[in-house]
Amino acid sequence: MDHIRAASASLQASGIVLSVGLELDSFVLSLGALKVDFKPLGFSHDQPGEFQAVVGYGRLAAFIESKAKGAVRDVTVVPQGETLEIQATAKVVFEVKVTISCRLRVESDKKLFVDLVDVSLPIARGIVQSELDKANPVLDASDWPVDVSIQMVELAEEGVVLSGQAAWRGQTL
Repeated sequence: MDHIRAASASLQASGIVLSVGLELDSFVLSLGALKVDFKPLGFSHDQPGEFQAVVGYGRLAAFIESKAKGAVRDVTVVPQGETLEIQATAKVVFEVKVTISCRLRVESDKKLFVDLVDVSLPIARGIVQSELDKANPVLDASDWPVDVSIQMVELAEEGVVLSGQAAWRGQTL
């Protein structure tokens, strides 16, 4: 036997660290009919499947803080309706507590950006924007082994939920 066929297949993974340093809480890929070849090992399918990726708010906060390299600390991320509220201690001339309101934006169906909406302390706007520019895009799926098209971003209880269509990028392993 050189191959098998499945009516449907799914893959679930957790704790995936992306090349930019952001860690996904979970990633689920669901495909319809799938053919698995054994020599060489490869996968093929006729129709795109669906994916869902979840980034917890704590992991997003840790990622933003790691990208800021000392300019901000004590970062927390909380959903507020359609925006994210990010609270942090920022170092402008001296340390100040700042609350930032941001929106998430998908660009080219592959990249997730955090866009600044408002800053509680106007003097900190420049440093906050500069740090967001360093962190963006917070997610870039263009180099993933699975070809995804991000079609929806939702601020859910468990974190930022990305979903859309997906297909295997390569045919063999």
